[in-house]
Amino acid sequence: MRKQVEKKDMAGHNGHGGRVFEAAQLLGTDYRELLDFSANLNPFGCPSSVQAAMQEGLSRAAFYPDPSQRALRAAIAEAEQVSPAWVMAGAGAADVIFRLCYGLRPARGLVCAPSFLEYGRALTAAGAKILYAAAEETPVKVTDAVGQMAAGNQEKFSGKRIVLDDRKSSRTDKDCAYRLRKSRLFDELQSGDVAFLCNPNNPTGLFVEPDWGLAFLAKCRERGITVVMDECFLDFTGQEKARSWKPYLNEYPNLVLLKSFTKLFAMPGIRLGYLLTANEALICQAEQAGQAWGMSCVAESAGIAAAKAHDDWAAQTSRAIRPLREKLKTGLEALGFSVKNGQANFLCFHAPGYLDLEQRLLQKQILLRSCGNYEGLGPEDYRTAVRTDTENARLLQALKEITGEEHR
Repeated sequence: MRKQVEKKDMAGHNGHGGRVFEAAQLLGTDYRELLDFSANLNPFGCPSSVQAAMQEGLSRAAFYPDPSQRALRAAIAEAEQVSPAWVMAGAGAADVIFRLCYGLRPARGLVCAPSFLEYGRALTAAGAKILYAAAEETPVKVTDAVGQMAAGNQEKFSGKRIVLDDRKSSRTDKDCAYRLRKSRLFDELQSGDVAFLCNPNNPTGLFVEPDWGLAFLAKCRERGITVVMDECFLDFTGQEKARSWKPYLNEYPNLVLLKSFTKLFAMPGIRLGYLLTANEALICQAEQAGQAWGMSCVAESAGIAAAKAHDDWAAQTSRAIRPLREKLKTGLEALGFSVKNGQANFLCFHAPGYLDLEQRLLQKQILLRSCGNYEGLGPEDYRTAVRTDTENARLLQALKEITGEEHR
């Protein structure tokens, strides 16, 4: 007989999604029987070339990994078309975030709310005061987003237009982006402090508004504030060229891009993320803030293979994800939920009157991410991954059964 799960049962210390082993133990079932919508992973799995590389890395388990990560950094640098000196890898993006905060030791950290929980946790661990700034959604007409960023600020910044990509987006003027609401929080930041932005944002799936973002980055550069732009989910959008802030690395040494192989290659158990920045002194600080061997031989081998496979796998995945996301969004809205116009491989929705969807779905062996522990969201807010068409249909059917029970 399956155990009845209560909300307190899944109130673990980390509050993240992907807790399949914990859920399986609570239900008394095999973890492979669970359908996990709580973790935003590629539903198409990991390419065979990367899986083979993991096996090859395991054959080197009798040796210490290279603490300098030379081969991995070279592979990432080639894929990203930057200098290897601009790359630092770690045991997942979360590890990189903690290394940054421990290395920089900021007195204050600005975090957009709602956003990834580990920004705040890392800042707290490093002794920083957290300033949560509320996000404001703004409708934008997306054409050439990068040209928009450059052209809209040409007089303010460089005096010339920098065209980075001429391709037009297929999105419409119904798109939304986000920026921080006007507040006095920015005035509290001083030289040496850190600001975290997420593009597209987790859990809302919205992009950083281009004009606002570049103006914010420039203002932070003037004041000696580091801006960490998290692009871990950008690969799922199909808009990497137009939406990435990578072209600004050389001009803005205060800019740090956060990347991860975890999501796109569906390998969270391997733990592999990295950062890009032109600020080599910052990389030294972050490296010294962690242990000498930041990752295993298996992770290093997987990362090298993933870097080589990245562009093709990202293109294939983003093309497949978009129609699945739109269909799932339509299905959620048909159930009466309010769904944000997210652009990644997940959707954030508001379910008024449903405080326990996470627990009720778990009884049906489906994991959903409650957003009740996000700053700026509440217990009726949820995030769901976009999975295969069959799996998405199973989620919608389960939700239909739950909402139908309420109206009997």
